[in-house]
Amino acid sequence: MNSDYTPDFRSLVGDFFRLLAKSPAITGSYRQLVDAAHIGVCLLFLATMLGLQRLDPPLSVASIAFVGALPLLGFGFLGASYKFEPTPAVRPGGHPVVYLRDAMPLATYLLESTGILVVWGGMVAVAWHFGFAALIAGAGAVVVFLLILAGTYFGLARLSAREAQPRPPDPPVS
Repeated sequence: MNSDYTPDFRSLVGDFFRLLAKSPAITGSYRQLVDAAHIGVCLLFLATMLGLQRLDPPLSVASIAFVGALPLLGFGFLGASYKFEPTPAVRPGGHPVVYLRDAMPLATYLLESTGILVVWGGMVAVAWHFGFAALIAGAGAVVVFLLILAGTYFGLARLSAREAQPRPPDPPVS
């Protein structure tokens, strides 16, 4: 195969499905759970919006965000469902070869992360629909959550550091 080879779409899709067939499946991972939860949020919102006759601008923005996030999250879920093991290779000229299985983990992670950010943007748009007070309340809840998370982390770090210190020996029992 020479360096100016450009595969067509059909061969890339075939390569992709052959790669999936050769890769070991993963079930029950944290990434799959997060992706499934965000996909569920998108589908629940879209099912709810089917009953409305007209959407105001915030709900239109949220609808676009949730519809746009679905393929990103689906691809991320697919990437989280298989373990792609890289195989380093070098062409005869000394140039490295980048295989699809080498690029898949990073590509799925980036698409999945973008999808999660888009879903959160859609949730901000839904809060915007309810009014500025709801938007401020949501931001306040996020700040309180982050403060609780930081306090828990630092408390556990102090406890761990205290337990790691050597203890003086117990006095002998007489």
